[in-house]
Amino acid sequence: RNYQRFFEPIYLKMLGITLLIAFLATLGCLLIGYPVAYIISRMDENVASSLIFVFIMPMWINLLLRTYGWITLLGRNGVLNRFLVSLGMDPFGIMYTPTAVVLGMIYEFLPFMVIQIYNALRKVDPNLIEAALDLGANRKTVFSTKKVNYLVVDILTQTCRTMTHVLKDDKVSLTSVSYTHLTLPTIYSV
Repeated sequence: RNYQRFFEPIYLKMLGITLLIAFLATLGCLLIGYPVAYIISRMDENVASSLIFVFIMPMWINLLLRTYGWITLLGRNGVLNRFLVSLGMDPFGIMYTPTAVVLGMIYEFLPFMVIQIYNALRKVDPNLIEAALDLGANRKTVFSTKKVNYLVVDILTQTCRTMTHVLKDDKVSLTSVSYTHLTLPTIYSV
């Protein structure tokens, strides 16, 4: 019976919203995470370790406190809206929308993406890249042949892992979404 109800329009709409949010959050994590991981991987190992530590430190804070921080920042009377009003602009309501859920998911899972891609980038021997450049290859060729061959599996794996976590996460969804934009994890956790 439950499987028959799954194909009702309301559940199909929730599935669509859930998949869209998961895709956007995963894409956001990848688009932000790869450049950050690349920059950190090119730094001295001590500096890189310190930056990774600073990057994952917010994960030590309780999710509820982090969520209230987002509400303080993005709420109707939040810091961002007060700043916009001070500039003479109209405030906007982002909390309790799918956009807030996507931002919350990116914030929640970005450190995992950065750490995994950073580890993958650290596996690439910089001497291979330098040798290819010395032998006349341009940067685009080096990037597309040497690095991508090493990294594509790790990046795809982490992207799939992030997508899976985002699809099943109900904590961010429950605190950021309204009942007009329900996702599947919020239905199953209520």
